[in-house]
Amino acid sequence: MVCLGNLKQLSLAWLMYARENEGKIVNGATGYSYQNMVWGDHTDELAWVYESSSDWETGIAGIKKGALWPYVEDARIYRCPVGPPKQTLTYSITFAMNAVLHLQQFEASTTDKDWHGKFVKKTDEILKPAVRLVFADEGSMTPDAYAAHYSQERWFDLPPVQHNDGGTLSFADGHVEYWKWKSPETVAIGRSGAPGQGQTCHSCDACEDLHRLQTAIWGRLGYEPSCGEVVGDARE
Repeated sequence: MVCLGNLKQLSLAWLMYARENEGKIVNGATGYSYQNMVWGDHTDELAWVYESSSDWETGIAGIKKGALWPYVEDARIYRCPVGPPKQTLTYSITFAMNAVLHLQQFEASTTDKDWHGKFVKKTDEILKPAVRLVFADEGSMTPDAYAAHYSQERWFDLPPVQHNDGGTLSFADGHVEYWKWKSPETVAIGRSGAPGQGQTCHSCDACEDLHRLQTAIWGRLGYEPSCGEVVGDARE
């Protein structure tokens, strides 16, 4: 409940930032302020957290220097209370919310090159805010943002499982949810500690867990799923 409360406060701050900046979404790539790179143009954008660090004092300073600090001036809100005790940050903004778009590196195989409404920089580009994911509790410090493939049926970052084999998430309309994964396979992947890249789903329940998260991040899938019904397509 504390973790959901933290995500609620961060989500309201995220919305308030956008309202005060003509609908522009805060830079969601932790540690990448004022940079224009192949995977994201943040030339004029201060990151929501300026930097993350394994050093406590540096991590706190990075939070206080970030773009959301004026809206949430309590460093305890930026970490789940059951996260690693020496880490100041456990929450991440998802790739699609003005964070990271490794289009060439991750999605070279997709024929869908129209990213409007999937990777977004303004709130009016979000077709259905209630189903689009913004924050996720990764359970530990992130190097930039929470990643998921768009056109491939496999994990990129690991599924969050630190709360009773499920994860706490927040959405672009400001509401928060706890997701319990359907498949033990999903939980096993999340607890493996191994990089998520390359790990595929083998059962329909596990694939549905993956589809659900990918759809929440991007608004839809960029491939034909192997099985199961995809719920939450933002075009519907």
